[in-house]
Amino acid sequence: MERIKVKKVKKNTKYIVSKKLDKAIAYLETKATSANKNNQKH
Repeated sequence: MERIKVKKVKKNTKYIVSKKLDKAIAYLETKATSANKNNQKH
């Protein structure tokens, strides 16, 4: 039983980390695109 619990926890942490990474990457991409737009205006 303990092994299954550990596996589940590991899966959940991996899922959470990947979600956080996706959010961070998306945030950086939006920042980069907005910065590029601002540079193009000038």
